[in-house]
Amino acid sequence: MFTINKVVLITYYLIFVLSSYNLQAQKNHSKKLSECRRCKIYSDSFNNWFEKTSRGKFEGGDAAWEEAKLKSYSRSEVRLVEIQENLCSELNHYKDECYSLAEEVEAFPCHKSCDKCYGEGNKNCIDCALGWKLEDGMCTDINECSLNNIVCSSDQFCINNEGSFYCKPCDRTCDKCSGYGPHACTECKPGHQLWS
Repeated sequence: MFTINKVVLITYYLIFVLSSYNLQAQKNHSKKLSECRRCKIYSDSFNNWFEKTSRGKFEGGDAAWEEAKLKSYSRSEVRLVEIQENLCSELNHYKDECYSLAEEVEAFPCHKSCDKCYGEGNKNCIDCALGWKLEDGMCTDINECSLNNIVCSSDQFCINNEGSFYCKPCDRTCDKCSGYGPHACTECKPGHQLWS
């Protein structure tokens, strides 16, 4: 005969088994969705909230200030935040997949070589930052030292670094140089001789 302890134990066991079965079924279900379908679900949710927030005015305690300072609600960051906060919440099906994609496409910093970008890394730049150039589909460092218009003085040499350059003084024995040390002199100061 079943005691209360056995009934409780069996009940917990059944709940655990059924919930893990349901969780596994959801995981398998999400694997079946194509990237295109996931994107469609996400964009439909965005469009839904875009429409729901199209009321055209600020609301709440700061409405007067927002209208005076921010002007248009329809193009405001406030509206975008409201859309982002509600994304996927209205869905009955595929809510987890929508939230998962929302995390994947969340804002990210551009690579240091990019001025503007549409993804991470130097291959996803729209425009290159100052000191970088687009080459073979990615932003690569410009070697400013190899250009003829460097502003280093004649008693300095150029050192390139990512996105920029800097000038360092020549060795004390050099009037002009191509690098650091007395062996890099291209012209010597009086009293010193250039070795070949």
